Amino acid sequence: MQYQMISMNTFWLSEAPQVPGSRYEKQSMCPRTCTEMVLQDIETKEILRVFNTHLDHEGSEARVLGMTQILTYIQQITLFKDATIILTGDFNAYSSDLEVTMISEVGKLVDLTSDLEGTYHDFGRVKENEKIDYIFSSPHVVCEEKGLWTDEYNGVFLSDHYPVFVEMTTK
Repeated sequence: MQYQMISMNTFWLSEAPQVPGSRYEKQSMCPRTCTEMVLQDIETKEILRVFNTHLDHEGSEARVLGMTQILTYIQQITLFKDATIILTGDFNAYSSDLEVTMISEVGKLVDLTSDLEGTYHDFGRVKENEKIDYIFSSPHVVCEEKGLWTDEYNGVFLSDHYPVFVEMTTK
């Protein structure tokens, strides 16, 4: 598949989303963003709306605020409102935490990575990996394949997380 980018937007997870570097009062010193890309499949003309974020690493309250902001943004979309939604990122939360469960409950999105093992390994130092990275989608997406990129070379990892991937199609 080949895609044409229709638009791209980055907003800060804060009470002032268009102000670079802004953040919620109840979060770490690290400002957080969400980037949205609207893509069109050149062949089928299908529209995809892809969101990627990295939620706060310290506070659940900040993560809930950030995810609420993202889901509200998605719900208020008017242009290409029927586009397939893909939401990815390092949510810094477990699948049972509110900031993750609200994606399915409020956002009506499906976790395509629900049965994957842990993703955070701290450059190989964590023995029991924690799953905090996700790919969610609109319910009509079919996951053909999924996994973790566990590549490392002589103890050098791509990241302190194993990146997650999915191959998907729409019904």
